[in-house]
Amino acid sequence: MLIAASREEMDNEILAINTPIYVSTIIVFFLSFIAYILIARQITKPLKKLVLVTRAIHNKGKMEIPSKLTNTRHELGLLGKEISILQNNLLIERAKNIELQEGLEDLVLERTNELKATQDSLIASQKVASIGNFICYLDTYECQLPPLFYEMMDLDYQETDVFQHLLDVCFNDDLDKLRSLFYNQASEAKEFASEIRLVNRHNQVFWIIISGVLTNDHEGRISEIRGLVQDITTRKENELEIEKLSLVAKNTSNCVILTDATKRIVWVNKSTLDLTGYSMDELKGKSPKMFQCEKTDPETILYMQQQFEKNEPVKCEILNRGKHGNEYWLELNIFPLIDNHDKVYGYMAVETNITELKN
Repeated sequence: MLIAASREEMDNEILAINTPIYVSTIIVFFLSFIAYILIARQITKPLKKLVLVTRAIHNKGKMEIPSKLTNTRHELGLLGKEISILQNNLLIERAKNIELQEGLEDLVLERTNELKATQDSLIASQKVASIGNFICYLDTYECQLPPLFYEMMDLDYQETDVFQHLLDVCFNDDLDKLRSLFYNQASEAKEFASEIRLVNRHNQVFWIIISGVLTNDHEGRISEIRGLVQDITTRKENELEIEKLSLVAKNTSNCVILTDATKRIVWVNKSTLDLTGYSMDELKGKSPKMFQCEKTDPETILYMQQQFEKNEPVKCEILNRGKHGNEYWLELNIFPLIDNHDKVYGYMAVETNITELKN
């Protein structure tokens, strides 16, 4: 009996001792459960927002936020699904971007080839026209001269040159003119053009026409001269030849007419003026056809045209009419004037009055 009583008392004492522990354990568990719920809610809030954002991105760019989620237990699954959809869309857009990039590369390559072809065509045209671009920087007087310059001077091409080099090959009588064009332009005119002679190392003389315009930098200061250089040597030689012919023609009793390549009158001698009754101003720029009349033989005119087309001399007799109606017979000798490149740059007609012989 004593042992049984002692055991019961012992159990009661143990229970009394453990009761606070049990209560504390239950309270701690309950508080832990509440804390878990609160922490889980805090964790799932950004996940919910991320789900909404991914759905908004997926929604064709409309950026419309869908209604609130009602079941937060499946948010991670929904997030994974939305991220998978977003990933697929990104892959599709990446493929589109690659296709667009390849298309742009092809377009850029095509445009580059077109620009190169245009540049080559421009260079070829400049070569045919004996023309080229130049730049002169006024702070250093460094120049970028066209290939045409080096071809005329029989020198190796240089991308960058100095203005002094241009002065070195300038004809002595034109040095002051060339210096004035470049050294005085900054304080005088905005544009200029002048004919200059150059001499290469073989003592060959070339005529060029150099024209330019002043350009300003971003601060408005005159910084460089840009312009064109054109080889006009052939033209000047032709002009000199015509001048020589004119001197000879002035002293002859025959009529002499000089025309350009289009058969427009550029000069006649005094005998022509006396015979036709026209003044020099009335004849310049006109066609010699103005002397022909209804009595002029059509076969003679056809023969002349055929000879002109073949660039061959013309020799014939023709009936013409002057300004005041006077008719006269001429023996024509017309010669094409041909330059060093076998191009016709004009015609010279020597005409003998044979009216008395015909009558």
